[in-house]
Amino acid sequence: MIYLIDDNQADQRKANYSISFVDDGTFSDILITIDKIPSDGDKSQLDHLLFLNEAKCILMHSTTEGVDENNEFIKGDNSNVIKIKESISVFGEQIPLVLFSNGMGNVVFDYKKSPYFLQEIKKNDFYVRLYDFLEHFNSTGAVELRILAYGKNFIQYELEKMSENILIGIAGKGEDDILKITDIAPLSDFRDFISTANLDVTTDQIIERIEDNPITVGKFRYNINSINESYTKHGKNLHNWI
Repeated sequence: MIYLIDDNQADQRKANYSISFVDDGTFSDILITIDKIPSDGDKSQLDHLLFLNEAKCILMHSTTEGVDENNEFIKGDNSNVIKIKESISVFGEQIPLVLFSNGMGNVVFDYKKSPYFLQEIKKNDFYVRLYDFLEHFNSTGAVELRILAYGKNFIQYELEKMSENILIGIAGKGEDDILKITDIAPLSDFRDFISTANLDVTTDQIIERIEDNPITVGKFRYNINSINESYTKHGKNLHNWI
């Protein structure tokens, strides 16, 4: 199960984000919502949080406060958040973890190094993308945090970022200049770009083609931009490297 921990005070999901699918049972087979967790004064005590060990993923409002014996929020008590992040999830290494909040800015997420730890996503963006994330998990069983980080068209986002880095290396060259292999830098980004774009050729095959039959910088740009445009228009690549 996926656990959503959000105090949801003043019924914010409906009032601020017009979200109903979380609470109407649409994803009851895969989603458990929690709005209050008791606080424990002992900073080393985890017994009240061990139920989360069965979670496939934890989605947590980063300012969720613990509650006292009267079920009232304890102002400023973030002990549960810290324990879940550091000891239960272990920064995404044990259980995938997403931290969201109103006051956050740019998403902190490194898919290559930590594919299961997403931080500082704005609460609005989180809830806008949550349906697609849950739908993907429901149909595939896979926790794909890139959907929450960038939206369901996350591949398009990644390709655009990689292509920006690739094209910077040839920014000062003319369209009719002959492309050199050393112009493709960083080569690691180009490899990732070709792999992510799901072309019918590998990076090594493309490099061999360029070495045997040199192409212009303009043709190289055309290929990169055409792949990006294909994902923008169709959500997949329909362009063959030429």
